[in-house]
Amino acid sequence: AADWASTVRSVRHPLGGVSSRKLQGAEAASKLPGAPDGEYEILQFDTSFANKEAIETVVLAREASGWRVDGYFIR
Repeated sequence: AADWASTVRSVRHPLGGVSSRKLQGAEAASKLPGAPDGEYEILQFDTSFANKEAIETVVLAREASGWRVDGYFIR
């Protein structure tokens, strides 16, 4: 968890604070490049940061204990 927070912080910090975030869409998938077959949910958000307009993508993977974040991308 600490490694995840550190990685995300280093990517997000230069963008500044979030001023708005709106869900653009969600898509279910069973196959993703470089990942084992499974149950995934891909969420995309239109996000306004203080220093950039971006699309955030969050990849969730279903595990026995529930959903967990498996990926986070900004473009």
